[in-house]
Amino acid sequence: MSERDPRGVHQSGRDPISSPQFSDLLSNESFRAILNSIADGILILDPHRRIIYLNQKMAEYIGHPSDRLLGMDCQEVVGYSHCHECPHAAVYYGSQCFTGHDIHGGPSPENAYCVSASPLRNDLGEVIGIIELYRDMRALGAQIREMRDQNAALELERSRLDDVLRDSSDGYFSVTTDRTILKADDKLLELLGKTRDEVVGRPCPSVFGSDKCDRDCPLLWAVDRGQNVIDCREMIHAPDGLLPVDKSIFLHRDTAGEVEHLVGVLRNASEIVDLRRTANKGRRYAQMVSANAKMEQVFEMIDTFGPTDASILILGESGTGKELVANAIQESSLRRKKPFLKINCSALAEGLLESEMFGHVRGAFTGAVRDKRGKFEVADGGTIFLDEVGDMSPALQTKLLRVLEAQEFEPVGSTSTVRVDVRVVAATNRDLGEMIRLGKMRDDLYYRLNAIQIHLPPLRERVEDIPLLVNRFLGELEETYSKGITRVSTRALEMLQSYDWPGNIRELRNAIQFSYVCATGDRVERASLPPHIRETAESPDKKTPASLRSAERESDLRDLLHALQVCGQNRTRAAKMLGISRTTLWRRMRELGVATRS
Repeated sequence: MSERDPRGVHQSGRDPISSPQFSDLLSNESFRAILNSIADGILILDPHRRIIYLNQKMAEYIGHPSDRLLGMDCQEVVGYSHCHECPHAAVYYGSQCFTGHDIHGGPSPENAYCVSASPLRNDLGEVIGIIELYRDMRALGAQIREMRDQNAALELERSRLDDVLRDSSDGYFSVTTDRTILKADDKLLELLGKTRDEVVGRPCPSVFGSDKCDRDCPLLWAVDRGQNVIDCREMIHAPDGLLPVDKSIFLHRDTAGEVEHLVGVLRNASEIVDLRRTANKGRRYAQMVSANAKMEQVFEMIDTFGPTDASILILGESGTGKELVANAIQESSLRRKKPFLKINCSALAEGLLESEMFGHVRGAFTGAVRDKRGKFEVADGGTIFLDEVGDMSPALQTKLLRVLEAQEFEPVGSTSTVRVDVRVVAATNRDLGEMIRLGKMRDDLYYRLNAIQIHLPPLRERVEDIPLLVNRFLGELEETYSKGITRVSTRALEMLQSYDWPGNIRELRNAIQFSYVCATGDRVERASLPPHIRETAESPDKKTPASLRSAERESDLRDLLHALQVCGQNRTRAAKMLGISRTTLWRRMRELGVATRS
């Protein structure tokens, strides 16, 4: 019987190289030509791992001429990373093939080769050598490396997307075409008041309980028509009752274009619904509309003091609608059938403004070729509206004071006194108290003008009026241009309400006109809004200092806790006390971390 050496090689007492069949085969030029024509590297070893043959491709892989490598130990030549588990032993014990992965410098895609090893046997079936085939996998390795890089980049983007979704106020979920929920994010679970186990793997109608699940499901509509659904308004079941949401459904297709699954986005629309409900209840007063409590006080003051002859001073930032208030005062006045004239005190130079107010006689100044009656004279028996009265010069302030006190004046260049009966309504965006301190405003004139003071709040303090004003402006534009745009999307409206509006209603009107012109569908979308509004509204802090946001949060928390305490933790009564809906109250409780009984 033959014996095995430590490598498991059968010892027949013959040198395998001197084996007639083996020696003849390797010396055959045709056989060598065949081996050299193979695109893979061929290495033939004796039982002691000495190289007895290698083809040209293998010599190319190793980087040395074949004649210099014959008789060398293959481990010294190849430097194979699997040499510690040499394929010879496995082959000698009966295995027909052994596959490895690299040569020259250790495992890496740059050195990747696929290695297969098979035994060579003599007529007696004894293993007399090993033939190894090396296939160059470096190109595939480069592709693998590229794929790994791409996967890493995709993983990074997925991580970033997850971060964005976590910070978003929307709830996200994925669902099969037969309406089984595959995945739900934390925001969605929070909106539903459910655990992940109560949502994932369940039919979405049983999870959402929407009013559209049975009769007009947006998911089935999207699958049936192959189209996405944007902002479908639904009522779903939430911990505090029915919750209005805007649901969007997006189709996710495979490489063949077939719908693989769907992605849903759920946005809490309770605040928008509350605002629109309030807007629909808003009061229309003369040419103004509002649902704001401060504006209601303005309307009451107009009702009370409009029918009197008292001087009225209208204060407010530029663009808040001071001229509209003056118009409303005139309409409610006993002088409404008499002249109502307006003078912008900031639009004219001092000399021209004096002539505009009090008139002039021929020759009073260069260009005065004839007598001219001033607006105070023309408005006799009626009302004068002095807009931007804070821009009037001290000299003109003195003449105006005389008109208010004595109801008389002299035209420019005249010595004749003109007597009139005129009511004065003035407006300014300036701080008149500060102007008095600086000597730019007569205090006696201020007190004459300020018999009754009406203060108009800026638009940022009457956010609930924005839907009303937007609808009004869109209606006016539609009457003129007839583009079929009569509404604004939920997200665009939210963006409008989050903007500070330094230009107030005038700026809002201009923004809606811009958006109306840029809109391409049947409504104004976020993309149609002016760029500066989008950029400001989308900024993380909305330009509000952290200290102010913290103070506002503390104030909201105190008000909410007080209302709940007074109402015995009854949410319905607390919401009514705060002037909001139960869904808005519930949302604020979650935002402020307040938990209580139903």
